[in-house]
Amino acid sequence: MVKIDGGKVKNLREVKGLTQLYLASVVEVTTDTISRWENKRYPQIKKENAIKLAEALEVSIEGILDLYEDQVLQPESDSEPEADQKPGPEPEATEKTPENTNFQEKSPVPSSRISVIAVSVAVVAVLCLLLWNIFSPGNMNISAVRMAPAHIVPGQPFPVVVKIDTGTEASSFILKETIPPQCMLVDGRSPGSVVDPKSGEIKWITKAKSPIVRVGYMLQTKEDFKKRDTISYSGSITQRKAQGHGNTIEGQGASSASTYHWADIDNNGMIDDEEILVVYDDFNGIEGLTLDMDEIEDIWFGSGYEWDSVKREFVIIY
Repeated sequence: MVKIDGGKVKNLREVKGLTQLYLASVVEVTTDTISRWENKRYPQIKKENAIKLAEALEVSIEGILDLYEDQVLQPESDSEPEADQKPGPEPEATEKTPENTNFQEKSPVPSSRISVIAVSVAVVAVLCLLLWNIFSPGNMNISAVRMAPAHIVPGQPFPVVVKIDTGTEASSFILKETIPPQCMLVDGRSPGSVVDPKSGEIKWITKAKSPIVRVGYMLQTKEDFKKRDTISYSGSITQRKAQGHGNTIEGQGASSASTYHWADIDNNGMIDDEEILVVYDDFNGIEGLTLDMDEIEDIWFGSGYEWDSVKREFVIIY
């Protein structure tokens, strides 16, 4: 157990513009726990949690510890002197001591040598900064690819999946996906998501437990969506030390209206072996995503299907 300073934790979090939800996600505790730490209701916490907390705040663990008692018992030797402390008298220049008996004046360092040293130090500093920016864990090249159907049937639910490659298991990220204005969010999205009604975004903040993470959500077009309409997707993903600028999500950027099932990639009125494998690999098995796998497998078992615009359903041909 270690003793932390809640005031330091709160101040660092606010200065860096972080939320309690972000800290809770990184440390893997609840937001209530973060609040109790900041309000000094739980001043002593597990050392491993303190290490995670310090990493999330981008400081050393000493930067969040309560060191008051240690400072009282063992004051720092390099602290500044008291304001009323007077320096002692300097020894007279003529006084001979063992230190100055054999005193010899040293020749000054040439200015050219000083310039070379200064330039060398500057070059080393720049190289160190570049190496840090390249290899710092917070600057890993995180990437995200959106997988969505190229065509959709108006009024029918369809999935959208984002595949994230964090590059490291210990990476936290923020994912944002904008809900197209022609669509509405239906039941079935990955845990940890929050819907912002003002911006029309679905947001996730989470810490990856594996290098590859998949999240998804279900959409359905509104009643005024016409047969020739097209919807567009947009989103971003942000990792630590990205200075607030997220990477654009690549992959499928739009879907158009159709009378073919979203899993029928080539629009030939059937779901073949290759297409159902795409469904299983890219869309199935994602926590929270509710797919009608019974219907998809029934179409695959059959020899084809047709869209019944009156009953608003797919009719399977055997």
